[in-house]
Amino acid sequence: MWTAAQDSRHGSNANPPYNRHRSGRVGYYLNFSPTDLLVQRLRSRGADLNWNLWNKTRLVAKSRSPRLPVVAHQLALRQEEAKMETSVSEFLQDPDCWRARLDATALKGVSEGDLEHWIWILEAEDTDVKVERFLSSDRHRPIFVLMAILRTDEHMTKGTSLMGLYEYITRTYCVSDPDHRYPLPQSALGHTLDNAFNMSPVHFMLLLSRLVYHCLRTWPSSIVTIARLVTSHLQTIPYDMVPNKSSRRTGYSDRCMIFNYALQQFRRTSPISPLNNLQHNWKAQRILLGFSSSLRRPMIIDRLSYRAIRMVLIGLRKSETEKNAAIRHSKTWPPYRRELDGTDEGRDVEDWLSRSVKAGILKRSEGYADDLVDSALDTLGGARLDESITIQTRSGAPRLWSGDRRSLAVFSDWAAKVKATRNAYEAWQLFQEPPLPGIKPNFQVYAEMFSKLFSAEIDYTSSILPGDSKEVYPPYQVNLTEFERERLRPLSVPELYERMLRDGNRPVKHCLALLVRNAASIDEAADYLRDSPLDKTAVGELTRSLAPTYDSLAQIPLQIFHAFVGLLCSQQARRRWVHDPSKPMHIPRPDVLGRYDSLKRAIQLVCVRAGPRKKAAPAPWHTVMRLLAHNNLVLRPWCNQAEDDIEALKTMIRLFGAYEISEGIHPIPFDCLARCTWKAVRDGGVSSGPARNAQYHIATAHHILKSAFRELTAPVRAPSDRLDDSLPPLYHELEAAHVQKYMEAMAILGDIDEVVHAVEWVLSSWDRDSGILERARDPENKQWSVLREAFVCFRAFAEGGVPEETMSRIEARFEELKGMGSTWLWPRDEDVDDYVAWRREEGRG
Repeated sequence: MWTAAQDSRHGSNANPPYNRHRSGRVGYYLNFSPTDLLVQRLRSRGADLNWNLWNKTRLVAKSRSPRLPVVAHQLALRQEEAKMETSVSEFLQDPDCWRARLDATALKGVSEGDLEHWIWILEAEDTDVKVERFLSSDRHRPIFVLMAILRTDEHMTKGTSLMGLYEYITRTYCVSDPDHRYPLPQSALGHTLDNAFNMSPVHFMLLLSRLVYHCLRTWPSSIVTIARLVTSHLQTIPYDMVPNKSSRRTGYSDRCMIFNYALQQFRRTSPISPLNNLQHNWKAQRILLGFSSSLRRPMIIDRLSYRAIRMVLIGLRKSETEKNAAIRHSKTWPPYRRELDGTDEGRDVEDWLSRSVKAGILKRSEGYADDLVDSALDTLGGARLDESITIQTRSGAPRLWSGDRRSLAVFSDWAAKVKATRNAYEAWQLFQEPPLPGIKPNFQVYAEMFSKLFSAEIDYTSSILPGDSKEVYPPYQVNLTEFERERLRPLSVPELYERMLRDGNRPVKHCLALLVRNAASIDEAADYLRDSPLDKTAVGELTRSLAPTYDSLAQIPLQIFHAFVGLLCSQQARRRWVHDPSKPMHIPRPDVLGRYDSLKRAIQLVCVRAGPRKKAAPAPWHTVMRLLAHNNLVLRPWCNQAEDDIEALKTMIRLFGAYEISEGIHPIPFDCLARCTWKAVRDGGVSSGPARNAQYHIATAHHILKSAFRELTAPVRAPSDRLDDSLPPLYHELEAAHVQKYMEAMAILGDIDEVVHAVEWVLSSWDRDSGILERARDPENKQWSVLREAFVCFRAFAEGGVPEETMSRIEARFEELKGMGSTWLWPRDEDVDDYVAWRREEGRG
C-alpha cells in the first residue's frame, strides 16, 4: 500500500505506483477533523451550508471510514434527510450498505442506540447541558465525544460541570484499580472500547490543554485539581525502560513528556484577575514537582518547563526575603542594594535573589543555555547576572516570539528593561538604550513606556514596594541642575505617540489598549483606533453607531473592547445640577448630557458583544458593575442621589441576571449587587424608597443576594463519593471585603438572621478548608483587617436584635477557634463604639 513516507521519498509531484487495494480505501481518509465537522453540523442544523462545509459534508457522507465520529455524522445526516431531503442524499450509501456498516460497528460493541446517544449529547446548545447529558449515564462515551465538549469555543458556567468532568476523567483515565473505573460494555471486544487503553500520551496532552482552558475561565483555583489528576494519570503509565514496539518510546519518556507538558500548560493565566490567580498555578506546579521528587527516578525537567516555572514566579507576590531585598534598593539608578547592618554584610549574594532568578540559575546548572526570553525573565526577576540589578517587578510573562519571528525576542528583552523601573525617568533612560545599534523600539517597548507615563505617582513613604503595582515613585533628582533635569525628562504622551508613528509603528495589542483606556476623550480614543490596523467599519460601530451589531463588535479584540468600555465608564460625569429653565446657564447642552450617557453606552456595548452564544468575556461586565456600585454615581444629573441609587440598583439587577446566564455566578457581581443594595437603603431603610417601585427593587435584590450567597458558599463536590479523597471540593473565592459588604447590606435591610448565618459560615470555614478566606487568616494582610471590621459590624448591628443565646454561642466559637490557632478575635466593646461613631460621622450609620 502507498504510504506518506514513500510519497516523501519520490517527491510531492511523483505519481504513486498502482495498487489495486488502494482504490478501495480512498474513502477511508479525510483531510480534516470529522469531530469538528460534526459539531459544526449539529450547531447549524436547518441552516444553509456554505461551499466549504457542503464539500466536507459530501466527503463524510460518502466516506467508508470506520471511525466513530464519521459513522455518527452519517447517522445524523440520515436523520436530517429523513425529515427533509436535500442534495446530501445523493452521497449517502444505500440502506443495505448502511446496514452493513452498522453491523460492522456492532461487532466492536457500538450499537445504533449508542450513536444516537452521542448525537443527543452533542446537539445540546448549552455546554453545561452537554456535560449534564454526558454524565447522565454509564453508557460508553468515546474519547471524541469528550474532546468535542471540551472544545475552546464551548463555555461552561457551572462549577458542577467542571467537577463532574474531573471525576469522569479521573475514574476513566487516572486510576489503576478497576473497582474505581467506569465498567466496560459487556459487548466490548478486546480494547476497542477501552478508553483508558486508547488514551495515548498525545491524546492526554490535548485533553489536558482543553481542561486547563476551561478551568481558567470557569474556576481558576481548580487548576490544583487538574495537577492531582495529572499525577494520578502518570502513575497509570507503566514504568518500563524498554521502548514500545509501535511508538519506540519508553514508559519513562512518556511520563516525562506529559509531566513537562503539564508544567508548561500551568503557566497559562486566567482572563479574570490573571496575576491574583497565579498563586493557584504555582500550587499546581509545586504538586507536579513534589510528585517528581518523590519518585525513585525523578522526571527530567526540560528547558521550556523551567521557563514556565519562572513565568509563574514573576507574577506572584513578593516573599519576605524578596521584600527585604526591595526595601534595601538605593533611590538612584541602577538601584544598588544597600547593606543596613552587619547581618547584611555576612549574607551570600544569592540570598538576596528572587525565586525566579534562582530558578534561572538552577536551569543553567542543568546545562540549558540562556536566550533573550531568559534575559527578560532575569530583568523582571530583579537581577541580570551578567549586568546590574533591576527592580523586581510583578508581571505577566514576556511576549514569546517563535518560528521565523524568533529574532523579535530582542524587543521582549528591551521592553522588560523599561518595565523593571520605578518611574518614567528611569524608564526613559532605558528606552533610549537599544540592545542593538540602530534598531528602533516596537509596540512592546512603546507600551511599557506609555504605561509609566500613565501611571499615578506615590511617595516613597507608601507601603507599596517598587514593582508591586502600577504606581510609580517620584524621580530622585538630588544635586541635579535644572538643565540636567530637563535633559532627563521623558517625552509627553502626545510627543511619544507622534514619535511612534514616525518610527513606523501603529498602535496594536497592549499598546493600543493602554492608549484607549487612558485617552482624554472618546474622540481621542477613536483616533487611536483609526490609526490601528483594526477594521474601520468595526471601529465605527464601536465608537459612533447608535445600534452596533454583534458581528462588528466581535471583530474588536477583547482587550481593546474592554479598554474602550473602561474609558466610557471613566468618562461618566460626576457632577449633579438642578435644571432651572429660567436660567440660561442651566439649559442642558448636548455635549454635557452626552457624558451622563457614557455608562448606558458601555452597558449597551457589553450586552451586544455577549452575542447569541453568550461568549465568555467577564472583564467588561465587571468594569460596568463596579461603576454602578460607586457610592456617588450620577446617572441623571437633575435627580437627587437617592433616586439615582435606586436606578443603579434596578440596572444592576438586570445586569446580574444577564451575567449569570452568560458567565455564571461570581463573587465580583455579587459584591457589586450588595453595594448597590446597601447604598439604595442607606438613607433611611426600605420604607423610604424615593423612586417608583423602590421597595420592589430592594426586595428583589435582597432575595437575589441571599440566593447567590448560598450558591457562593456551597462546596462543589464530585458527583460520586468514591473519589472524595483524590477530588476535594471546590469553593468560590470570596474575599473578606465581599463578606463585609454583604453583612452590612443585610444588616441595613434588617435581616439580622442572615448576618448571623454569614458570620457562622465564616467561622466554620477556619477548620473546614484552609483555602477559604486564605488571605484573611494572616494578620499582616489587609484582608484580615477588613474581616475584623466585618466582625465589628456584626456585633454593632446584632447586639439587642439577636438573642443572647446566639451571641454567646458565636462568642464561644471565637474562643474555640482561638485554641485551634485562629487569628480571628471577638470584637471588643471599644471597637464597636468606635465603629458606630465612625459610621455616624460619615453619615452612613
